[in-house]
Amino acid sequence: MSKSDNATEFDATPRAMDWPATKAALGYRRLWLWLGVVVSAACGPLTVVLVNKFDEPGIHAAAKAGRFLAGTLFIVFIFGLMFALIFLWIHGRRRKALKRNPWIRWPINYISTGGHEWVELLDANRRPVSALILNTWSSQIGKLVNHRTAEIWFAGDPRKYGIISVNEGGGPLRYAYYSAARQPPAFAYRDPGVDQPRSSDGPGAGGHEMQRENGRVMMKRPGGDEAEPKPKRHGALNDTDYPSPRKLRRALGFGLDVLIHLAVGAAIAFAKVPEPVTNALLHRDWKNSVPLAVFTVLFFLAASFVDRVIIQAIVHTTIGKAVFGLVALRPDTGRYPSFGRLLAIWLMDLYLPVAIAADIFGNGSVGPDRPEDYFPTAVRWRDRRGQAPSGPPQESLSGPPAARH
Repeated sequence: MSKSDNATEFDATPRAMDWPATKAALGYRRLWLWLGVVVSAACGPLTVVLVNKFDEPGIHAAAKAGRFLAGTLFIVFIFGLMFALIFLWIHGRRRKALKRNPWIRWPINYISTGGHEWVELLDANRRPVSALILNTWSSQIGKLVNHRTAEIWFAGDPRKYGIISVNEGGGPLRYAYYSAARQPPAFAYRDPGVDQPRSSDGPGAGGHEMQRENGRVMMKRPGGDEAEPKPKRHGALNDTDYPSPRKLRRALGFGLDVLIHLAVGAAIAFAKVPEPVTNALLHRDWKNSVPLAVFTVLFFLAASFVDRVIIQAIVHTTIGKAVFGLVALRPDTGRYPSFGRLLAIWLMDLYLPVAIAADIFGNGSVGPDRPEDYFPTAVRWRDRRGQAPSGPPQESLSGPPAARH
């Protein structure tokens, strides 16, 4: 068969998105998510309008209702916009996987710990290829796939992310992604029809044994520390490339940055809110001081964005770190963070409380595979000047290679 025949055969394979059942399963979710983004974003300026409208003297009952509504709209603006953007991003990755890949049938092992669930994709010899964690709420765990599921349909890249379904493009769809930081325990799954759990013998999934460490008993892989050394974290306190002590400088620089952002936010808020609001604060009238708190939070975030994203992208340091002679580094590459990376770090800090709350309540959280790379390090400027410029970071693919079908 010629090369052109191979190309024709590949092009004839329908994309997952081309299946009518797949389109029906997606429905109008993207339209509703965009509507949620627009409505949540509109709540921000509407909050400001309501605060200005109902801070006039002589309005009593209407003022109370307006202030309550302003507070509610502000909460919708912050959290509604955050969640809408997160779910819109996930939906965009869903559509990308379905547009780029066909449906492929995979035999699987199902793994669940109660709070999370994984599907382990197997090759023709039933050797693990990749373990993908499912984006599932705790109440939905085991509903789409479970220990009785022998195979699934998957559209995507097993090394990154994709969509799974129990039918070829029909029924519910579930987003699944590879996470190096969240791999399933090798002892937690059962094969269909097998009563006793067994350990996986696939790559990187060797047996675990019980060990005591720092007074705690935990399951660990024998020799795991030597077999899997952690990647170097550039600029960490134990990084010998930057020998100057900087632990205290980091803490003071961070504290000074927070103080500056808070002071700027409060100063602008005091200048912008009407005089009755500032008088209410001076007389400890907390109910009528809510607009001041709203403006302070908004301008605090604005000051933080300008300092940590815009200024730091230009001069590689914030005001607080500059006072103590520090510059920021990317811990994964040792280079100065770019504007895009600084923006991602800033947004990651906004998302962090949501991720912590999701883990506490058992719903899981969606985030980068290596969240530690989104917490930049800081080193002394005099040590950084002595470093030779590093070359461009090498691209690497996480996870085992995909199976050939």
